[in-house]
Parts: sequence; structure tokens; C-alpha cells
Amino acid sequence: MICEDESIIAQSLQNLVKKTILKKKKTIVNTIIAQNGVDCLYKLCNDYINGFKYEILLIDENMPFLFGSEVIKIIYKLISSKQLNNIKIYSITGNSNEEERNYLLKCGVRGIYNKPLNVGMIESILNEN
Repeated sequence: MICEDESIIAQSLQNLVKKTILKKKKTIVNTIIAQNGVDCLYKLCNDYINGFKYEILLIDENMPFLFGSEVIKIIYKLISSKQLNNIKIYSITGNSNEEERNYLLKCGVRGIYNKPLNVGMIESILNEN
């Protein structure tokens, strides 16, 4: 899942992920876009109830309604209470300073990537999984 409030960035990320996976595995992959933190939580929980489990979440930090870090904390509470599967979370951000990076790492992200993302960054994320 890609959680990004700017639709052009979200579409670009979705295309990058699809191209990278097709290049490596020659399979079709589902990528879902959430427009904000509330939409992300709704889709994660609703799809989980319906049997679809996400493996990776790319989440922007600065979004309306809920910051990415707030969403991450909620997700980890849901995982620890077995209400959600274990999902690997990566932060995507346009302006990360050392303090923000440390905070995101404390929240539990596996990695932090600065926008704009490129094929090499997507490959790095996918190679970890």
C-alpha cells in the first residue's frame, strides 16, 4: 500500500513499484493507494477482514488528518493485538531532518526514503522483503 496525499506522487510511486516488480519477478502485484492516514487505516483493516493482507506500506509523514507516524503507532498496536498482520513499514518524506528520522525510527519504520523515490530505492525496499 502507498499512503500519500499528493495524487501525482502516489501514482508515480505506484508505477515505480509495478515496473520494479514486473522487471524482477514477472508477476502482477496489487498496489493500493490511500489518500491520507485515516483512509490508510480503513483500507488496511477492511481488507484484512476480507482476507487481503498487505506486505509493505510506503507512508508519507506529512498528511492531513493523521501524520504518518501516528498511523504507524496505531498499526503497531493493531499488530500487537493480533487485529492486523505484520506489515513492513517504510517512511517516504520530502523533508526529513535528523530529529524527524530518529522519531520515525522509534515509531518502528524499517527505513526512511526521501522523495522523489527512484527505481533503486524501490528495488532496495523490495529486496528486503
